[in-house]
Amino acid sequence: LLKTAAGYNNIDNNVPYAEPTMYKRRIFIRAMVRMFISLASRYRSVLGSHYKNLKCAFHRLLDETEMVSKNGEEAKLLVLELLVLVNQPTGSILSSLMLQSIQEWISQRKADCVVLQGFLMVTWSHVTDQQHKGDILEACLTSWFKHVGNEENFKWDKVLTLVQPVRLHYQGLGEVLMTSSHLLTLYTLALKESQNRSAYPDILNTLVQCLESVKPNNITENKLPLLWSLVLRLSTVEDDQTAEYLLRVASSAAQLAQHKQSWSLFDAIRLQKQTCITPKCRVLCRALVAFIHSQLPENKSSRKQHIRQEDNAPGGFMCNDNDFTTSIECLKAISLLESLKQDRQFSDSIVAIDMALKMIKGPQSSMKTGELFIIKLAKCLYTDNFIYRMDPI
Repeated sequence: LLKTAAGYNNIDNNVPYAEPTMYKRRIFIRAMVRMFISLASRYRSVLGSHYKNLKCAFHRLLDETEMVSKNGEEAKLLVLELLVLVNQPTGSILSSLMLQSIQEWISQRKADCVVLQGFLMVTWSHVTDQQHKGDILEACLTSWFKHVGNEENFKWDKVLTLVQPVRLHYQGLGEVLMTSSHLLTLYTLALKESQNRSAYPDILNTLVQCLESVKPNNITENKLPLLWSLVLRLSTVEDDQTAEYLLRVASSAAQLAQHKQSWSLFDAIRLQKQTCITPKCRVLCRALVAFIHSQLPENKSSRKQHIRQEDNAPGGFMCNDNDFTTSIECLKAISLLESLKQDRQFSDSIVAIDMALKMIKGPQSSMKTGELFIIKLAKCLYTDNFIYRMDPI
């Protein structure tokens, strides 16, 4: 009866938005949610023996929500009601089951799915558990960029209009996202917060800590360029700690590039997750290290570290300024990058290496072009849509 009254059985997409109809639909969703909760509390064995049926029922409810919603604004009101199922007490089997169902359903959708857009709008403010927040948002962002088509309408700019601003800190939120390898979510939230230029130093501090926590066995390497590009963008607003942050990022990237496969007993018997940093990632790491050090020349007249923020700034390769000289660390980093061309395992990345060397040594090389440097290099090495839809500011 509620379903019929809410117009689910006779959908006319030409009918304009009506507040009473939306209210009825929310009442219907609310009733369905209560039914799920009641079923789970009274017949707990059902969650184990008939969980597939429960998931099918919930997927059908999501399908119907997509069917009756004309846009993300309408869908988010219904999604709010559905998220009650995820916000069950800690350790709830129903909560875990519904979270898994949402992730599976979203994984089959595209960016034009209005329910997916609804989840992007309300998940962060209405899901209580931070791990669950990251799980849902990462699933949404993965589907957003997974499917080819309508790229111009579904870029990062569109995502930023949907997600809500969040205050990022490494302790807690950043740590949870890094541990779960939810780097699309971390990048999105940091990008959203960076719309406020006064927040640049705080976001940079958080991202540097996140990058320092990267472990080869729990990271999706093709998502790292997102964070690196944003770090270089944030470094264009300089303060007393900017140079230190850049050196820390370079150090963490150098360690990642040097990582070697472990041959321990645990690896041999597969009790430990195998780690493998691809040649593409090593090239990008080496290029990032060389680029950062090329923007931090030695200053003979002052102890303060000079940062080359603008094109043709002193201290570059083509500069004859006596006060600023290319650092030894920079020369070493460039030498290591050039040496990769002699290694067979990097034969597929020679074009990217040459591009990186040309941009690092060119007159336009500066922190101002750092974000573009990483984006161009990442697009040369990877084919992921979330990289190809990046645009430098």
